[in-house]
Formats: sequence, C-alpha cells, structure tokens
Amino acid sequence: MLKINEVTAYKIPAGTTETQITLQMLITDGFEKDKSKPRNRLPIIDSDGRGKYVLHRSTLDGFIVAAKDEKATPPVTEATLTLDKLMADPKCKNTMSKSFIPIAETSSLADAKDLLDKNPTCLDLLVSADGFATSVVTGWITNVIVLNEAIL
Repeated sequence: MLKINEVTAYKIPAGTTETQITLQMLITDGFEKDKSKPRNRLPIIDSDGRGKYVLHRSTLDGFIVAAKDEKATPPVTEATLTLDKLMADPKCKNTMSKSFIPIAETSSLADAKDLLDKNPTCLDLLVSADGFATSVVTGWITNVIVLNEAIL
C-alpha cells in the first residue's frame, strides 16, 4: 500500500466546488507536480480526506482533445475546462464513477486481488480504516502493486 500522504494526490480545498477546479490545476498540482516522476493516475480526495475519484491521465487527455475547439472564443483550454465539465461528459463520468473501490486497512493482498478481479473496469483501491467510501483515505493500492506483489 502507498500511504496517501506520501503520494501525489489532489486534495480539493475546503469550500471549493468542482466548477472552480480547472483541469490545468489537476495537471500542474497533480499529474505533473513532481516533474521527475510524472504520474498516470491521480487520486482526488475531498477536503475531509475522503476519496472522490482516481483520475487516469488517458481519461483526462482524451477529454481535453475532444473538448478543445480552436475557433471558440474564448479558446477552450486546460485552464478553462473544469472538473465539473469533465464529470458532465457521460464517458468520463462512467469511468470516474467506477475509478476506485474502497478497501479496509486490514484487508489482505488476496482481498485486494479479489476486488480487482471482480471489477475489471477498476484499477485502483483506496484504503481506509474500515473500508468504507465515506471514510478518510489512508492509502492507495493500484492493480500494478497487486500484480507485482502477487508475483514476488
């Protein structure tokens, strides 16, 4: 498990809505926060520390490419597109609403693998003390971690 306070995650500031979070903020303060370690996945945590989404860079990039209109005034860019617009796209909303499964800290590697195997569209697990989506996230497990640990 990766401890959530030791990975790059985007924490939504208190009092901020998804209409105020630009995709550029998610890129700059999330995916590219540490330029030496670019990320392909970004856990998005609410202001209380609960998991909202795990955004995959491919989902973000696909949405941006489709949304950009070079003739639009003002131009559509990462700085004008917002998280709520991303969530309004049916394909992105479907992907992001199934982007993670909660799991308890006491769960085993077998439990994690079982959850991922039963949910092939989900590649991420957000860990909390009790395994509920309404609880504070303490860690993150990706399908890659499960695969690597299962092989060792």
